[in-house]
Amino acid sequence: MNFLPQIYALASACIIAGCSAVYAASPEPETDPFELDLENNINTPTVPVKKQTLVKENIDHLKHSLEKLGFKATRQRQGEVLKFSIACDKLFKANESELSQQGINYLAKLKFPGDIIGKFKLLIAVHADDTGEQSYADALTAARANAIDDFITRQLQGIELIIVPYGLGHDEPLVNNDSVLNRAKNRRVDFYLVPTTALFTK
Repeated sequence: MNFLPQIYALASACIIAGCSAVYAASPEPETDPFELDLENNINTPTVPVKKQTLVKENIDHLKHSLEKLGFKATRQRQGEVLKFSIACDKLFKANESELSQQGINYLAKLKFPGDIIGKFKLLIAVHADDTGEQSYADALTAARANAIDDFITRQLQGIELIIVPYGLGHDEPLVNNDSVLNRAKNRRVDFYLVPTTALFTK
């Protein structure tokens, strides 16, 4: 009786099963953050259940550091992401995309713990009020986001940090643009510190 066909079939099945096991155990590659919109970037990557405590402890460390510097920060995504905001009027003069001297002084206070910040990505989302055309608001907020990106990159002095700037125009107001005060509230910069896989993988 010829057992060779059965042996070959069994060997092939073991090889396929072994490959499948290796593939399943391999970590999912991290998506390029520069290819994601803001919402998807905030929610990427997914933190493994066993690493959630580690991530949250690091978020708490960052939150404490920022609050000591005078920045009010809030946790998001079940404690895995940190958000803080700055009014555009503190950073820019009206209709300008270059940081004002006040803005430079204000952002200069922004410092991150060097031991962990390289394991996060920083998303910068600049918003406008509804004054002017949509195309103008888009261009202005994009230019402002890039200006902030450039300044923070220089301040880091070689510390590796992924920074992704977004100019969102006036698409996402906090409140109705029905008063001077409310329009000022809508002109803002939202910062998100999001863990990368470097924080919870070796």
